[in-house]
Amino acid sequence: MNDTDESAVIASAMAATICEDDGIEFAGTPVAPRHYNAVFGRKDEALWVEAMDKEIIKCFEMGTWEIVDTADIPPECSVMGTCFSFKVKCDSDGKLLECRARANANETQQKPGSYGETFAPTSKFSVIRTICAIAAQENLTLYQFDVKGAFLLAPCKEPVYMNLPGRYRLPPGKALKCRKLLYGLKQSAFGWHEMISGWLLDHGFENLDSDGVTFKKETVNKDGTVSKLLLTIHVDDAIVATNDDAFYKKFMDELGKSFELSASGKLTWFLGCKVEQDLIKGTVRMSQEKYCNDVLTRFKMSDANAVHTPCEANQHLQAADSPRLEDRDPNVVRDYQQAVGSCMFLTVFTRGNCAFAVNQCARFMSNPGPTHIAAIRRVLRYLAGTRSMGLTFRRTDEAHANQLYATADADHAGADDRRSVSGWAVMLNGAMVSWASKRQPVTAISSTESEFYSVSLCGLDCVYLRRMMEMMGYKQLGATAIAQDNNACIFLVKGSGMYNRARHIDTRVYRIRELAAGASPEVKLFKIAGTDQPSDLFTKGLPRPAFEKYRAVLMGEVPSTLHKNT
Repeated sequence: MNDTDESAVIASAMAATICEDDGIEFAGTPVAPRHYNAVFGRKDEALWVEAMDKEIIKCFEMGTWEIVDTADIPPECSVMGTCFSFKVKCDSDGKLLECRARANANETQQKPGSYGETFAPTSKFSVIRTICAIAAQENLTLYQFDVKGAFLLAPCKEPVYMNLPGRYRLPPGKALKCRKLLYGLKQSAFGWHEMISGWLLDHGFENLDSDGVTFKKETVNKDGTVSKLLLTIHVDDAIVATNDDAFYKKFMDELGKSFELSASGKLTWFLGCKVEQDLIKGTVRMSQEKYCNDVLTRFKMSDANAVHTPCEANQHLQAADSPRLEDRDPNVVRDYQQAVGSCMFLTVFTRGNCAFAVNQCARFMSNPGPTHIAAIRRVLRYLAGTRSMGLTFRRTDEAHANQLYATADADHAGADDRRSVSGWAVMLNGAMVSWASKRQPVTAISSTESEFYSVSLCGLDCVYLRRMMEMMGYKQLGATAIAQDNNACIFLVKGSGMYNRARHIDTRVYRIRELAAGASPEVKLFKIAGTDQPSDLFTKGLPRPAFEKYRAVLMGEVPSTLHKNT
């Protein structure tokens, strides 16, 4: 039975119902209740009641609230409702560490104008991977830490009033006034980011990123050596890379005086990703086997027959395969969206080799048909056979150490609407640190134009990572080389004629010419054969031999020689 036949019965094809809240285990781990009422009557009810008690006690101990008379509340302010959210915290092997309950404000009751800034940045996955790649090359030790109750530490600058959540009650005529920010408030993330970034800057760190989440601190020792810390923050979790354990310990001691820390130590588990560092071999490996297992269990695909590629060769999904709008099954649409969304997290973190297949499926989120369902099932079947696969960064030769290089490609007019697909990857120390598989926003009238769009976007990614690397202290020796298999595209970037064929191209795409020109260019293109183009993996479905060949290069399964051809 092929994938399309399997999808004929749509309801069974996407059996994606989440486990009920009865305390049973999901992928070997207890399931967190989805809402407050689901806590009671479970087998593990006592664990969650204890977690709620701890959360309320912690909020009062940290001075998050103060009890006030409702008569003293200004007329323009209202008393907000609150609720609990629940989460299971596990280690890299899926072992239960903690059942966590969190008190949340009901942000839907916040009125516009009653709060200030709301945006707060988080660390980019490309920066996280870049730090891991540098650690592999430079023998930097990777550490991690987590700030407990991070949002509860930042002061609340606006008047906010609320009730206690769940079964907890205040005396009549009383309410809570927030002295510090609470999870769920629109301004909480910004307040925490402002607090932690301010603390780091006050303690000698230099901000490396316009978003304010990546920092560096250096000090010159008496013997002339330089001790270094590289740090990036994702909400209340952080990764630190250092060449001096004593310098790191001093930093953690200072941090511990201002914040309560948990999960500090060697980096092994971060945002659902397992990190394995071997300082002797000079490797850092990032994988998401537990997350893969959870996704496969959730969609009842754990025992599925594995396939060797995430999509069929030369497959392009079409809108014509979607059912009529009036025939849509809301349950199927929901399950399809959950499956695609679950796979997306993998493709943006450690499994870029699935990016093209998942992005194709994502085009039909609102109205999937049988072929679209078969396509996402095939992705899950591929994951079933490659659960432990991940990125491997490794120490490379001195001439190419910490030097970026890239590869960019495009598939011209392959989709049913004749739009092309761009694909590129930026490599560092043996594996890719940034990648993309994107449908182009315009219809390219030639393969040269489609390749030009792809190279331009890749060039911008290279410039960002070049500047980040140089701010970290790792200077790029010359222009970043981008592998390209289209001669006409290379000539067009160099400005060698072809004006009549390219004068209609959007001017913003010509930024690549500026980057490749001048006495000190930031990027340069070099020619490779089409059969040696790894970025082909991001632009179309490939036969197994080609797919596995390119995957091995991009994921760091084998040492890459691509950069040596520059």
